[in-house]
Amino acid sequence: MSDAPPPALRAAGLLSGAARAGEALEVRTSRLSRRKHRITAGRVRSGAAVTGAAPTLVRLARAGREVHLWVDHLSAATAPGTLAEAREMLRYGRPYRDAAALHPEADWDDQRFVDHGLRDPDGPLAAFWRSVREAAEAVGERLGIRVAVADALIVEEQHTEVFARSDHAPRTFSLTRIEARLLVEVRQGQRRTRLWAARRGNRIAELPVADLLTEAALRGAVTLAADGRREPRRQAGGALLLGPRPTAALLRVLANDLFDRPDAPRPAGPLCHVLVDDAHAAGGQHSRPFDHEGSPTGRTDLLDGSGQPTRMTVRGGLPAAAAGAARLTGNAYAPVGQAAPMPRPTNVGLAGVGPGSGERAAPDGFSGLFGFNLRGEGTQQIRAGDVIRFRVETAYLRAGAVAGRGATLFVAGTVRRLLDAIEAVSPATSYVPWRDHSTACVWTLFAEEGRLTDRP
Repeated sequence: MSDAPPPALRAAGLLSGAARAGEALEVRTSRLSRRKHRITAGRVRSGAAVTGAAPTLVRLARAGREVHLWVDHLSAATAPGTLAEAREMLRYGRPYRDAAALHPEADWDDQRFVDHGLRDPDGPLAAFWRSVREAAEAVGERLGIRVAVADALIVEEQHTEVFARSDHAPRTFSLTRIEARLLVEVRQGQRRTRLWAARRGNRIAELPVADLLTEAALRGAVTLAADGRREPRRQAGGALLLGPRPTAALLRVLANDLFDRPDAPRPAGPLCHVLVDDAHAAGGQHSRPFDHEGSPTGRTDLLDGSGQPTRMTVRGGLPAAAAGAARLTGNAYAPVGQAAPMPRPTNVGLAGVGPGSGERAAPDGFSGLFGFNLRGEGTQQIRAGDVIRFRVETAYLRAGAVAGRGATLFVAGTVRRLLDAIEAVSPATSYVPWRDHSTACVWTLFAEEGRLTDRP
């Protein structure tokens, strides 16, 4: 499914060549195919693929104004009426300004983002199951517990998108999204617990299985630790290692803070770790070579090494004063039914930029607090002014193994303060999708837990 589907190309071609003199006409359409695979005791069972086309987005622009229309079923019969309606609405269209792109056009690496092996899934999924069993045995041996995987569900999505414009040949790209859900069993002595764990990526062979099972095994061991009794709170000031899932939730909050409040004052000063938006990230659930306005995508520092934010831009949001200097960042996103594209991030992660960012966070051999669950994301009370507040459920690790349950930490800080406290992060190999962007699953080491805690 790496090739553009003929129906999508036909839909794009119906209107892209119908522009009059002085008009700019754009068409964006896509198709999604979804299939589920179940692996039980090494046996692979694959369901039938369900394929559907998304509504088509049509943009007509002339004389500094633009209008967008969503069309459910674009065909040769409906195309003339759609174009006539767009021309009638153009007098009420919103003003826009063209600007140069921030990123150069890049070749889309089909081999990096599309899993062609899943066309015949039995072989790749059997190999994946063997790697899961081997990783479970290795993780259990390292942590001194028994780890096994009882069941696996693989959700495969093949996404193809076509973008055509009246002055440019149609462009296409394809992307595979894979979610692996594992039912993990953790045993310690005569006690056991089961929990579901998941990771996402673009290729089944590149899913971070060992990382997924390590986090799941630690969470299971916390459940079994000391019959649920919590150890006394130890002296603050030690390191806090935040797991991949809670880190992804935290990054969502930090990215939304920058997006929701683009004009909020941000204290200047060097940072060792910054927030980045990378539309070409391997494993990213929103990776793409061009955005919903056709602008090239790339990596953008949402908050750079000096602590200054970068404003994500779209054509309809460029003020007149900034039209000459502003650049289109490739972050235009048009949710179905939305009147016009709006700026949104793609794949948000952390990157080290300072001299203190060379180390990588990892649970192997770590001694200190392990944050395995974050509560507060998505609630209206998580941010009060500049301060972000949430709770972290913790456990104590000794040489990488669970030694007991810890107290709940009440964390409070600005975006700057939270980023300042990060000492190291692991490489991003998986991303958690939210509604319109995704955030990286990485191990994050906070140097001093005491700098973040704030009991209400």
